[in-house]
Amino acid sequence: MAVIDDLPQVKISVRIAGEDQDCTEYDDPDPPQAPAQCGVATHTSTKVIESQDDAEFLLRYEMSNSLGWFDSDKGIVLKLFIDGNCIESLAFRRINLVGQTVTHDVLGAVILGSSPGQSLLRNFKFSSIATVEGHGNQLQKDEAVAKHLGIIEICLYRFVNQGVIRAPRTQVRALSTLSEKALKGKNLSHGTRFSKGCATKSRAGIKCHYPDGEKLLARFYFRYKSKAALQIDGIIPREASSEDLSSSPDSANVRDMSRKELEVLAQERLNQIKVEAARRSGAGIKREASADNDERLRKLFKVDEDGTIDLTDD
Repeated sequence: MAVIDDLPQVKISVRIAGEDQDCTEYDDPDPPQAPAQCGVATHTSTKVIESQDDAEFLLRYEMSNSLGWFDSDKGIVLKLFIDGNCIESLAFRRINLVGQTVTHDVLGAVILGSSPGQSLLRNFKFSSIATVEGHGNQLQKDEAVAKHLGIIEICLYRFVNQGVIRAPRTQVRALSTLSEKALKGKNLSHGTRFSKGCATKSRAGIKCHYPDGEKLLARFYFRYKSKAALQIDGIIPREASSEDLSSSPDSANVRDMSRKELEVLAQERLNQIKVEAARRSGAGIKREASADNDERLRKLFKVDEDGTIDLTDD
């Protein structure tokens, strides 16, 4: 859950639908340089998360009223942008407080329906980016799309309520096929699509006055990428292969090895013992199962008091 040290009253997270835990957040080594929403933010948070093919996801907002933000006629507006598109603007006031906290999940985009009082909720879904070699006159448009692709941006404003209005119409654009040239030099893997949707009640709108003008209280970024893309960027470590382990001088010391590396070496050694045993059996060497064999296998995972793992068969 993203929290700004100087603004602990606000917590925002991304979660895969159906999961009990928020997506793991990593510090962003390359924060977005072109925000989807203009205006200077007093506080900014930039994180990176792992996205999964065709997985639906949601955003969770948590805000405390410890600074007196929420009252009957004032509160906080959160504007949500995904891939550069304005998805939703939500206004929270005292009526939304439970105790002294606002908690709200954003599952998707709410589209006004054709019937009065009815809307359509279309859930967020991570989707792999489709590319083509050439896109003719579309290149400039594709480059503009790529600038914000793979980015979730949430902007917070203080507002004063000036009355109820009809809720603005939300429009979502389908993730289109993009030119490979437009994505050149960008390690992008996913964009966001929307589910077919289900019926939901329409909401009223609020006419807002922003006392701080275009100045934002805070801006939160979440860049999302596949596991492979995160590994390429060096944000998460690559999974070690047996070749990497055998050729890496740094892995010579057992104490410095990860559990994954130890499991790989242990499995390789076990396989070697099985091959050697089969070879001796094939050569006509009769050997009865004994405590020595049992001890040999047990020592594969023997852990000394100092934490050293014995992988030998001596």
